[in-house]
Amino acid sequence: MIPASQLAFSFDHHALEARSSRPPHERAAGPRSPLVLIRRRLLALYGPQRPIERPDPIDQLINAILSTKTRDEVSFPAFRRLLYRYKSWTAVIDAPIAEIARTIRAVTHHERKAEYIPGALHTIVAQTGSLDLMFLQGWPEDTAMAWLMTLPGAGPKVAATTLNWSLLRKRVLAVDTHLLRVGQRLGLVPANADYNSGFEAFMRLVPADWDADDLFEFHWLMKLHSQRICAYEHPACFRCPLRDHCPHNATRH
Repeated sequence: MIPASQLAFSFDHHALEARSSRPPHERAAGPRSPLVLIRRRLLALYGPQRPIERPDPIDQLINAILSTKTRDEVSFPAFRRLLYRYKSWTAVIDAPIAEIARTIRAVTHHERKAEYIPGALHTIVAQTGSLDLMFLQGWPEDTAMAWLMTLPGAGPKVAATTLNWSLLRKRVLAVDTHLLRVGQRLGLVPANADYNSGFEAFMRLVPADWDADDLFEFHWLMKLHSQRICAYEHPACFRCPLRDHCPHNATRH
């Protein structure tokens, strides 16, 4: 096993960085980024969305895996049931898969996630020597994203929320279905973008002076907008504060 204190020096950073198109400093957009106007108008509508309390990265990783394709009001109780039953994440590693699946059965694809969660935890311990992700705080964002995405069940959204929403406070934007839809309608990301290409497209637009809290806030502003106005079916374009900058709105009239 590799001690966590030495992992950043012994892991093959170059191989991971090759999977990312651009390093963070090349992706950062200038002050004229369209995200600045979008954030300002959504802030006026929904108010500040700053993080109140940041969880441990392991907690956030597991919660993010559970929440994939699952509503928050379903995934959060499943997370609490899992922790209540096993008391520690170490105990989950060797727990029977069928038992984990029963505990989280309310979430979408619960049987698959019952394999992902102990698999991800086992991989972390096997590669670092402990069940701790705080070592990622010293890694470049792209490298940390790529490493997390090697874990079972961890795609770009899971990796980004683990890095940005947790105590790691990394400067990455969590891109989910809500951000993809709004971003596509606003012309920020390609119409055929998936989570990977959508993440890259958004990150290229992030203003250079935005920090981790700003990116957290932007995610939740966009998610609220997707849920309340820019819905999948029957978007309320007439109520949207972004309608004068929205190509999708123009095609509806």
